[in-house]
Order: sequence, then C-alpha cells, then structure tokens
Amino acid sequence: MPIVPLDSTTYVQLTDAERRRVADYASPLTYSLECLYRLWVSGPAQQMTLHDQLAVAETASPCAFLSRREMLPLVVDNEGYTRINRGRGEPATVCLEPKGDESMKYYLDELTNQRLGL
Repeated sequence: MPIVPLDSTTYVQLTDAERRRVADYASPLTYSLECLYRLWVSGPAQQMTLHDQLAVAETASPCAFLSRREMLPLVVDNEGYTRINRGRGEPATVCLEPKGDESMKYYLDELTNQRLGL
C-alpha cells in the first residue's frame, strides 16, 4: 500500500462547482460536510484541500489515483518526521503526484451516490 504524504495531497482541492455538488445532494452526510467546509475555508477565494480523502481513496483502490509514485527508503526520526534515509530506511512506495481529477471524481461520486433515507 503506497504512502500518501501531506505534500502530495495538496494537489487535490475542492472547487466551488464540486462543493456545490456536495451541498446540492442534500443528505445528512453532505450537509455535515458543507458545514465543516464553511468552518475550514476562511474566504470565498480559498479552496478546501482534501488531505484525508485522497488517502482513503488510495486505500479503497490502491494505485488507481497515483500519477507518479516511487519506491523510497523511509525512516521515522526521533521527532516523528518521515525522512528518506538511503542507509537505514525501509523501502516504501510513496505517492509523489496524485491524479487529482480522478480522485476527486471518485470522492464526489461516493458522496452523491449514497442512499437517501434510512
């Protein structure tokens, strides 16, 4: 399973049109997400970065949303940071560039294809 680092997830941002799609679906989940989006976004020009959503999509469909990945020797240092260490690192596949449009489509389709009503 590839690692999806924070700097890779910054490529995936929710546009205004995508945010409207979430809000227009009007389910309890999408209503809650829209409320959270309003808390996280400080102004109308700011877009929501979907860090966790890309990691979840990667877990659901391994390597389906990665444009560029590389095997790197990684180690976690004493401060908790993941570092490349060619001498001591353990090999791990790292997502260096996601397929932002495809991962966003997957995320939005999952949100807006849920059953309404319980």
